[in-house]
Amino acid sequence: MKDLKTRKKVIRDHSPVLIGNSFPLGLVKRKISLEPLAIEELAKRLGIASEIFSFWGHEDTLSAASEIAGRDLTPRSARPVLEISDGYPELHGETFRECFVLCPSNRSGTRPDIGKPTSAEDVRSWQSLLLTWPDDES
Repeated sequence: MKDLKTRKKVIRDHSPVLIGNSFPLGLVKRKISLEPLAIEELAKRLGIASEIFSFWGHEDTLSAASEIAGRDLTPRSARPVLEISDGYPELHGETFRECFVLCPSNRSGTRPDIGKPTSAEDVRSWQSLLLTWPDDES
């Protein structure tokens, strides 16, 4: 198997992956790194993951996002809630040092109506981000 390269490290394992359509910044309790990630790299990482832990929050874009990601991003439970454990995100009892975010960019000049999520038809493109929590606070 080929190594999947990110800017700072090589990912060789099949560890579980945490992914959502956004990440609540109010849950950041320690230093993080945030960087754009090519959609193709996200799909590769999801392809070797042993398990997907999804906290996808918008049913309207779930199908399109799953297709782009190459894996089903349906959460295990309705409206999953991220927790924080020692400063790291936790979902369903699993603690993570990385979180992938796949978020839609709306067509130019459009925003969803108040209280209505973005529909797949309104998506112009997709942005992939990688949040990483280093082991130390330095």
